Amino acid sequence: MSRMICDYNKCTGCAACRDICPKQSITMRPDALEALHPVIDESLCVDCGLCEKTCPNNREISYRYPQKVWAAWSNDNEVRRTSASGGIAFELYRYWIKKGGVATGAVYDREDGCHFILISKESDILPTQNSKYTFSDTDGIYKVVKQKLQAGVNVLFIGVPCQVAGLYGFLKKDYENLTTVDIICHGMPPAAYLKQHVEYIEQRKNEYTSALCFRDPKYSTYTYTFTLKNSADKEFYNKKVLARDNYQLGYHRALIYRENCYSCNYARKERISDLTIGDFSGLGRFAPFEHDRHNVSCVLQNTAKGATLLFELKTALSLYERPAREAFDVEKQLKVPSVKHCGRPVFEQVYCETRNYELACNASLKEEKRKAVKNAIIQKVKVFIYNILVILRIKKK
Repeated sequence: MSRMICDYNKCTGCAACRDICPKQSITMRPDALEALHPVIDESLCVDCGLCEKTCPNNREISYRYPQKVWAAWSNDNEVRRTSASGGIAFELYRYWIKKGGVATGAVYDREDGCHFILISKESDILPTQNSKYTFSDTDGIYKVVKQKLQAGVNVLFIGVPCQVAGLYGFLKKDYENLTTVDIICHGMPPAAYLKQHVEYIEQRKNEYTSALCFRDPKYSTYTYTFTLKNSADKEFYNKKVLARDNYQLGYHRALIYRENCYSCNYARKERISDLTIGDFSGLGRFAPFEHDRHNVSCVLQNTAKGATLLFELKTALSLYERPAREAFDVEKQLKVPSVKHCGRPVFEQVYCETRNYELACNASLKEEKRKAVKNAIIQKVKVFIYNILVILRIKKK
């Protein structure tokens, strides 16, 4: 095994170590379960120690308890409709670009997977919209961000908490022209799993994917409907969150994350960014809420810089302060890391033996699939009974 930069099971794959290496001696390579880890080419390494000093797992992390909790959504109805939650990230991007800054975001590409891009114009924002339930490669973005910051450009960095921590480790100093936003994260599955799953569906359907969506607005984003479309924009696959789809079940049942996700350092109330955004599962639990609860974001205001940004966006957003309990008592990822699915040992064993994602999921998700079949039958029976009652009422009239 190659020399370790940090505790192997705590490595998030943020790749800050790769980007900081002055000799480019570090590459990110998949382990037996496809999770990317840094590997050092000892023939190039000069033992400068920068990789170890940069890694967030070897640095003291500065956490901040949120100042306020907000329910928020975009006042642009189309942005709100097509976004995973309330469209806050979209509005942050749009405002930032208009005032002359640049931002970062994750996009999905069929060939290159999920990776970071630099956003410098409004047309760059659309591909970043909606959730990406897979590992996103930082893809050298830390270097680009540092160059922009040193040139005096205002930068907005949006990523999951471990990627924000990777950026801080890479920069090693505070920049007044940097604002960070972390996304409430359940976990990141290795990219190879999604690639295999899409290829499996393509083979069955004799199609090729040009567009993938985890929360398709066509079915309302809060139903978590996973869809695939071909180059003619024709949908050839769709499954809701609790249907018998191996990726949907694997992700939402915490079966397929990287090992570090199950002991995540950032699954806590205290945050590392200026703002935190995510779904608002607990909205209305502890105080009345008179508005539509669908497509509403939970926004944690963590710093004065975050508060200023929200104030500057007040015409683009609807903002309602909420009891902190609605976020911290309900959203598990603001308390503890995701808990491994009980079938994880089976998944690991089968995957390591076969290198086949579908077989590994089929072996470890039997109970979930039985429940999915049962629920589907119950739903069909309910619809049938409802239709019969409607017909009977019509006949009585």
